[in-house]
Amino acid sequence: MSNAKKSAIASFLLLSESFVQKLIGLASTLVLARFLVPEDFGIIAMATLCIYLAEVLSDTGSQQYILRAEHVDNDVVNTSFTINLIFRVTFSALVVLLAPFIVDYYEDPRLFNIIYVLAGLTVLNCLRNPGLWLLKREQQYGKIVKWGLIAKCLSVAVSITMAIVLQNYWAILLAQLTSAIFFLAVSYYIHTFRPKLVLVNAKRQWRFSMWVMPQSLLGYIRTQFDTLFVSSLFSPSALGSYHTMKYLAYIPCSHVLEPATRPLLVELSKIKNNPSHFATQFNVTLLLVMSLALPITVFLFYYSVIVVDVLLGENWSSFSPLLGVLSLIIPSYLIFHHSNRAVYVYGQTKIAAVYELLSMTLLIAIFVTVKFDSVIQFAEAKVWVEAIASITYLIYASTKYNGMGSTFRMLVIHLPVIFSCFFSIFICSKVPSFENSLFALLINGTVFVGTFLTNMAIFLFMLKGTNQEWAYIYNLINRACLPVLKKLALNKEQ
Repeated sequence: MSNAKKSAIASFLLLSESFVQKLIGLASTLVLARFLVPEDFGIIAMATLCIYLAEVLSDTGSQQYILRAEHVDNDVVNTSFTINLIFRVTFSALVVLLAPFIVDYYEDPRLFNIIYVLAGLTVLNCLRNPGLWLLKREQQYGKIVKWGLIAKCLSVAVSITMAIVLQNYWAILLAQLTSAIFFLAVSYYIHTFRPKLVLVNAKRQWRFSMWVMPQSLLGYIRTQFDTLFVSSLFSPSALGSYHTMKYLAYIPCSHVLEPATRPLLVELSKIKNNPSHFATQFNVTLLLVMSLALPITVFLFYYSVIVVDVLLGENWSSFSPLLGVLSLIIPSYLIFHHSNRAVYVYGQTKIAAVYELLSMTLLIAIFVTVKFDSVIQFAEAKVWVEAIASITYLIYASTKYNGMGSTFRMLVIHLPVIFSCFFSIFICSKVPSFENSLFALLINGTVFVGTFLTNMAIFLFMLKGTNQEWAYIYNLINRACLPVLKKLALNKEQ
């Protein structure tokens, strides 16, 4: 099987998995939001902040190292597993020791048990079979996707059952614990690799990890500082609302678009020595991702009220403006990851760490010096900073590796996508309003998607002969559709 076909299949599997998981997750959220209150989500968010910090501090980039390494053997994999285990267990234990101080800071003794459970989850996750990394390296995602979906279904079943019975935050914790134990066992079932504790390749990997770890820490501060800030200034209910709306806003990028493009780290690594091909692939990939991200963002921004009503119920409607504002982070999130991909391909993780430091400093400076009267004002400031920082990073990375000409072309080719988004919203504004939120969402969503796809098809035919990125996409669609058309024609003849 060709590398391109492997990459396409891997992307499809990851996209399918994330899409199905989010459908299941949204169904779970819909139920949980009716049995749990925002404060329950807020108390979980407080503890998660601390545990996630421990995970970030112990992130050695082991999986990324295995995916990009030119040569991988048992010693390389075992060393990555050992380093990852040492760091994650150490920092999880540290959070447990600091639990009394965390409880005193938030003045909520319920955090004790939550922190203990989440720390245990971190240890369970790092004990997973590193053979999963080898499957991903070979673009063999079938088993991972299959059992990942089963684990998700099990988690949702437990969370809903416990929510009905307990009607408190323990429903979420028990579901996460069940899923972690299940997938830990599954990881050793789907791959024959058995890890050993060795440090043969430690020095070489450390040269890679020494910049991954500070970058991950800075990235945590940059992406989670807002939640920490909200938890310090506002009530647990406000924190729970902010955390939930942020989760919904991040679903399209973190669980659909970003996983679908994850195999590109491997594929781009293979063509990094061909600058022209690399530049075209870099631009085409971003264009495809933004062709999905921008319409999702625009639709969520303009129709946040009916989206929240459908997903969470009328009790959450007052927080819908938060979803609209936070959805604007979607393009910034994906632009950042796309830029990071180029940096990782060339092994220059120091650049990514420097970016995290600069953007984090800018965020903290604004958050500390500006007085925010509401959570929405705070969210608006975050969106602007993320947008400016990520676009600057993208231009820098593209210029460094692809040149000024390719960077200018990369920016220009997105104008049709932006136009199509706002033209689609204009057409939707002519649709009559409906009292039923679900019906309104379906009608407006159908009109928006239909208008957007029509516009994009027109632009594709207009630009395929004038721009190499649009021409590449046109040929890609042709190659994908041609076998289907031939099969239909053959069936018709028969």
